[in-house]
Amino acid sequence: MANVTLPYTLANGNTADGGQVQQNFDAIVTQVNGNLDSDNLASGAVTLAKLATDVKVIENVYTATGGATIPKDETDVNIISQTITLTTARYCLFLATAQYLNAGDDDYGYYETIKDGTSTLVSFPVFLPEPKTVSTSNWYYSAVSFHHYGQLTAGTHTIYLTISTSNLPASDGEVSTARLTIIQFAF
Repeated sequence: MANVTLPYTLANGNTADGGQVQQNFDAIVTQVNGNLDSDNLASGAVTLAKLATDVKVIENVYTATGGATIPKDETDVNIISQTITLTTARYCLFLATAQYLNAGDDDYGYYETIKDGTSTLVSFPVFLPEPKTVSTSNWYYSAVSFHHYGQLTAGTHTIYLTISTSNLPASDGEVSTARLTIIQFAF
C-alpha cells in the first residue's frame, strides 16, 4: 500500500469536526496494522541486525562427506547422498566439492552432478589438464567446487552428488574427498 493519505486536512483557527479527526486516525491505524510495505520504509531502514532474534534467514544446514572408487565408463556413480524433509517448499543452496584422482595415461574429463532423486539439478563438466607424479605413476587430479540454487517442494528429498565417466578414455579413478552441503532458507 502507498503512503498514508489523510482524508481531511485540519487547519488552525477552525473548529475540528470529531468525525473528520476520527477518520484521519482510522486512516493511520489501517495503514500501520498490516498494510505497511516498501513504500512506507526508507531505503536501508530494515537491516538484519534490527530483526527480532526469532526471525530466521537460514532454516537448516545439512552436510555429508564421502569418497569412492569410480570405475571407467560408469554413469551416475553416487558419491554422497543426503536426505532432507521439508514441511513446505523452500529455496536451497546446494554446494558440492570433490577431489578426483585418475591413474590413466591420458588426460580426460568427467561430469559431476547434483540430483534430487533421479532429477538432475545441475551437471558440471570437469577436465583434468595435467598429470601429477605420484611414486612412478602419473595421476590426473582435479579439485572442483560448484553450486546450484533452487526451490524444492514440500516432502522428502534424497540429494545425490554423482560422477559419470562413461565414454571417456580413462582407467578407474578415485574421489578422495567430497562434500555436499545443503543450505535450506526460511523462504
